[in-house]
Amino acid sequence: MKKIIFGILVCMLLITATILPVAGNTKIRCIIGKQTDNSSNVFDMDYLDDQTQIYLNNINLEKSRDRAYHDWILKAQQTFDNNYILIGVTETYGAGSRDAWLIKTDSNGDELWNKTWGRSSCDGTQSGEQTSDGGYILAGWGRWSPSWDTDFWLIKTDADGDEEWNKRYGSVGLDDTGYFVQQTSDNGYIFTGITKSYGAGDWDVWLVKTDGNGDEQWNNTFGGVLTDGGFVVRQTDDGGYIITGWVDSFGSGAHDVWLIKTDSNGDEMWNKTFGGTYKDSGHDVQQTSDGGYIIIGYTNSYGDYDRDFWLIKTDSSGNEDWNKTFEGADCYSGIEFMGHSGGMSVRQITDGYILVGTTDASFGNGPLSILMIQTDNLGNENWNKTFGGSSYDEGYWINETSDDGYIISGGTLSYGPPPGPNGWLIKTDSDGNEDWNKTFGGGLPGNKPPNRPSKPDGPDEGITGVEYTFNTSTSDPEGDDVYYLFDWGDGSTSDWIGPYASGSKASDSHSWDEAGEYKIKVKAKDEYDAESGWSLSLTIHIEQANRPPDSPTVNGPNRGNPNTLYDYIFNAVDPDGDEVKYYILWGDGYDDTSDFVPSGTNVTMSHSWHMKKTYTIKATAIDTNGLESDITEFEVVIPRYRTFNHNSNLYSWLFERFQFFGNY
Repeated sequence: MKKIIFGILVCMLLITATILPVAGNTKIRCIIGKQTDNSSNVFDMDYLDDQTQIYLNNINLEKSRDRAYHDWILKAQQTFDNNYILIGVTETYGAGSRDAWLIKTDSNGDELWNKTWGRSSCDGTQSGEQTSDGGYILAGWGRWSPSWDTDFWLIKTDADGDEEWNKRYGSVGLDDTGYFVQQTSDNGYIFTGITKSYGAGDWDVWLVKTDGNGDEQWNNTFGGVLTDGGFVVRQTDDGGYIITGWVDSFGSGAHDVWLIKTDSNGDEMWNKTFGGTYKDSGHDVQQTSDGGYIIIGYTNSYGDYDRDFWLIKTDSSGNEDWNKTFEGADCYSGIEFMGHSGGMSVRQITDGYILVGTTDASFGNGPLSILMIQTDNLGNENWNKTFGGSSYDEGYWINETSDDGYIISGGTLSYGPPPGPNGWLIKTDSDGNEDWNKTFGGGLPGNKPPNRPSKPDGPDEGITGVEYTFNTSTSDPEGDDVYYLFDWGDGSTSDWIGPYASGSKASDSHSWDEAGEYKIKVKAKDEYDAESGWSLSLTIHIEQANRPPDSPTVNGPNRGNPNTLYDYIFNAVDPDGDEVKYYILWGDGYDDTSDFVPSGTNVTMSHSWHMKKTYTIKATAIDTNGLESDITEFEVVIPRYRTFNHNSNLYSWLFERFQFFGNY
């Protein structure tokens, strides 16, 4: 019975997770570990770092039509192709109550694909990153029958998110959980977390080193007789490792920040604790450019005593240089997210540090908001930004991007399909101003979104101005009717089209005005507005359709005499650079056609008229594809002579000088 209860609760608390508030008066107080009061449903769980009080009506990790699905983005990183990879946990997708989740997006945060791993129980990923071969490594936990214990879990994929291998670490019947993984300089992996299988105490820090195939090379534990754990490990410049987390077995209080330095074999070189009387914990650590370390976490011992951000700078031996506190979030203020409030992630930047975490109503618009802080090299705040709406929103991780901005991962109840929570990805510029944000997952209680639609089926080449038709289809897990939205890759989208029966084909058409390559993708939603991810993209190459020449210009005399040859110059430009020829109707029943000449070249053609009349020249330019320009008209007036029956030199002289003389 204890194993079952523990399994349910560890699934809920091993990740930075969310439970929505529900109606009713029954409350369950979860403090992690064992059931202490059967009658009141009070659980004593003491292995995690925050002993968060969580209020909820019932614990139901099985997917059903009467509860919301929860999704979280715990880590985000820019990839080699300037897109993004997201690591998290999903209830919306996958096979189990919770599953490991890997999402690839484009540079604008729009989903390219997503993959899940898990069994029918509760599995998840806490951490991951892109590997040197372009693939990805994920770390988390998996639950295996028949004992349903949790083990460290590593998953390696290729660049498309397809699994190459997965490995589990731990012992049967006891629980172990992986929190953080990093590829090492020898192309192996180092990861840390907590273990009951090994070590001296109830829970201990577990450090495991593998080769590039995930085969264990060594492992070490750190801790005493109480509960201790590691959140993050990073390889250091000397080939060793630095770990941060929490410690109950040593230090000043019930729960202190713990910093452990090891050599390249994982053997401890030194460890340091930081904290006071109350609960404090480290969530992230990075080696700094001076060889020291920067730690972010939370403190209840300093600041406002309510899980403030805590930033600690040490020298290379772990001795404190300085520490700073910033307004955090009171974990006991009725928050709905079950993650670790306070500071969650830190990065050293050129002129100081950038940190992210969660704050309460002191900042932002809602009861919980993401707080982003930029400090100078001594930890003094330069500026801060908050992100969130009127509900509960949390920030878990931050990374720099190639444009000197930042990418933040988190969870939101304020945005995305209701009721949430949804995974949240926020892109900012270098000053923390939002460029865009995207949500992932979520949906109405118990309603699953449609599956991702098939890649659009249609032509992969065409010409401008011509409409082409594309087909797609998907199914909805509950058989709901489906609507589709096409993104045409030119900055425009279709309207939502439908409804279509689940599994039936949908079609839509589009034309492009300019030549280029366009990526067409499509997503689906059901009748309850639960949206799928984007499909794979179809690339269509659009050539410029042949365009007719411009109307020709006509230059020449607009008045003349009969039987006199006059020159006219024609010129037309073809927008595609095609050669052109000219077809001329002289207005007297005669016509002429020139040879083809380069676009924009003057062509001179001559003509004479024999009768007094106003004639209209009609000129057309024709390209080598036979497309004709609009007609240009040019009027020419041809008068005629009056004839006199004598040979007067006076009349000849007057006529030569005044041609109008004698005309009628």
